[in-house]
Amino acid sequence: MSAVRFIASALFSVVLLSPIGVSAQLTLPNLGTPLIFSLSPEFPTPNNSVTVTAQSFSTDLSSATISWYVNGSLLVRGVGRTSVDVATGDVGTETIVAASIATSENTTLFDQIAIRPTSVSLLWEANSYTPPFYKGRALPSAGTIVRAEARSVFTRPNGSSVPRDSLLYTWKKNGQVIAGSSGKGKWSMKTTAPALFGEDILSVTVESEDRTLQGNALVRIPSTEPVLTLYEDSPLLGVTYYRSLSKNISVESSETTFALVPFFTSAETLFDRTLLYTWKIDGVTIPTDSADPFRIILTAPEGVSGTASLDVIVEHISNFFQTGSNSWTFSVSEEAIPTSDPFRRQVN
Repeated sequence: MSAVRFIASALFSVVLLSPIGVSAQLTLPNLGTPLIFSLSPEFPTPNNSVTVTAQSFSTDLSSATISWYVNGSLLVRGVGRTSVDVATGDVGTETIVAASIATSENTTLFDQIAIRPTSVSLLWEANSYTPPFYKGRALPSAGTIVRAEARSVFTRPNGSSVPRDSLLYTWKKNGQVIAGSSGKGKWSMKTTAPALFGEDILSVTVESEDRTLQGNALVRIPSTEPVLTLYEDSPLLGVTYYRSLSKNISVESSETTFALVPFFTSAETLFDRTLLYTWKIDGVTIPTDSADPFRIILTAPEGVSGTASLDVIVEHISNFFQTGSNSWTFSVSEEAIPTSDPFRRQVN
């Protein structure tokens, strides 16, 4: 997979769980396992607390004496004690939780569950534009593509690791299975970004082929509007990506070049022809350089001072949902007071 700036921010690291019924002593024939176990949370994290609850369709557990065992040692006993809190171990450990139930009918039920922690992290980013050296996540705007990757640590109790290419992945978007992206070894996927002002819930369930190890992760992916950020374009340093400009800018020279960066649009570069730039100074639209539409040169006559507002709108030529705008105020301080607007757009 190409080197992308995946950030584990909203990452929902998790999980585990592999319930099994073992050594069941039944009071009635052919009814299957006598107990049903549930976990809360459903996918507990390693080295965390999980509540194990027992249910039965063959007897009333509220009047039964229930003894809970963890790895063979008695943890707690009580009448109607249908649940117990258990600490999970590290990834690769196995915790056996067993329930022995003496019912009011003078019968005994016994069953157990094995909890095997795994770790699953879901990493994602959009293919939207971010400038060089940007360390954050590329956020999705309407019309972009979201790339996601499941990173899992599946270790069996014997210490052997399960390769990610042999695991089974089930991807869901807003609760619906994405069939084309799910299957064995499909640890990465791509999907369309949420609609404007929308939000998608992306989840992945990971399982070993024998279903004894399971994990899950979930993230919420909100849609965002393009963010227009202004930088100084220095003759010596180029675009100073390390320092964006504030809303109020003091111009220190008579001629200063600025570059606009349209964060999170579907542009591939600043020169992308799918974006249209509209610049205005004090409300008046000014011409743009078709070869360099993201850059503007502000020139102030010498010996004057004044302020001007600068507004810009960036639109996608075919996706009107992908529109952004921003504004700034520029000022120049000199001894003389100008008699006319000191700022103008200069097109080379």
